[in-house]
Amino acid sequence: MDIKYIKTSRTNSKYRLSSMQLLFFRCLGIVAFSSTMLGFVFPVNASEKVILKYGMWQESLPVSDMTVFCDTGEISTTLSYYIRLSNQSSDRINNVLCKPIAVNGVTLSKMLNNPVGGFILDLFGEVITTPSKKASRESLRGALVTSALENDDISIIEVLNNYPTNEVHLNGDRLVEFYRQVEDVLKIIPVNL
Repeated sequence: MDIKYIKTSRTNSKYRLSSMQLLFFRCLGIVAFSSTMLGFVFPVNASEKVILKYGMWQESLPVSDMTVFCDTGEISTTLSYYIRLSNQSSDRINNVLCKPIAVNGVTLSKMLNNPVGGFILDLFGEVITTPSKKASRESLRGALVTSALENDDISIIEVLNNYPTNEVHLNGDRLVEFYRQVEDVLKIIPVNL
């Protein structure tokens, strides 16, 4: 699109867009803003499956199985197998996976959008990653903040449900340690930044 400026009648040095161009850019701005906000609040590509890794072993598990476990306590056959493999009780797994940690979404967003937050995201990114391991920091930040903005708390299951890729890789060996790290970090977040 060729942008042509039209001289206004008030002064020779002022220029403005034609009314059609102005309308076009306003509509474009509204569409961009709307899609950004809707994409941020309601992830378009939420995780459908988790690739669980324990040492050299890895398997796929539907996020829906874990969500049902958190919502109802019902353990699918597949999830039951993984719980036995982890040498953890189902209560312990439920606590780590489903227990919410209170945090203000706006405060969390501010904290994660600075160099210290980047360092924290890199640490967490060793446990929860994208399939390609690229943009893990941004994906994790988006999932954490989206989860916190929904209800002023986060849980691992919420983060998995809000992760912006169809597949998320989860290091099962470090999951309990990750949960403790999240709790410790959130304890030091000031109420208002």
